[in-house]
Amino acid sequence: MTPEEKRIEIAKACGWKFARRITNPQGESWDVYQRGDEVGRVFTGTLPDYLNDLNAMHEAEKMLNVDQASDFYWALKELQPIPGALPCDHWVYHCTAAQRAEAFIKTVAGSRGRSIAEASRLDGG
Repeated sequence: MTPEEKRIEIAKACGWKFARRITNPQGESWDVYQRGDEVGRVFTGTLPDYLNDLNAMHEAEKMLNVDQASDFYWALKELQPIPGALPCDHWVYHCTAAQRAEAFIKTVAGSRGRSIAEASRLDGG
């Protein structure tokens, strides 16, 4: 997946939906996404920068249910191998936004062969 595809998949898991594509007179175009039922809750241009913004990833992490939170922790731990480090979880808390995004995608999509969007229907929501 490209970084932009990862951003879109995380956004979809967080409730963002594709609304439409806009093209200006110069031929430049971008996708518009909407979250929620409110009219006007549309972001044009870019979605939250999940791969570079820890605050955006923290918001995404709030979408995880209890079981997924546990899986997310273990996915983070796999991404932070510190050879010779003390056997503690201190390093998990220092994962970058990109590492957290990778763990989030792995957690939500799971190993069940489902898309991240399908797997993100958390607790029936």
